Amino acid sequence: MAKAKIHSCKVGTQPALVILKGNTKPALGKVISFRDAKNGSPWRTGLVDRINPDGYFFMALI
Repeated sequence: MAKAKIHSCKVGTQPALVILKGNTKPALGKVISFRDAKNGSPWRTGLVDRINPDGYFFMALI
């Protein structure tokens, strides 16, 4: 089994390291499922509302 890719982002106002469900790629306006990379939290859902050129993205919880 391949190791999950960890993404740097901001969820709401908090910086976070997350794993995206289904190895999806963040895209502007896309609804994605994710979980915290550190503690294996339950899956949550967010809306990508901004992406920087370096790949860092911002999500709002929904």
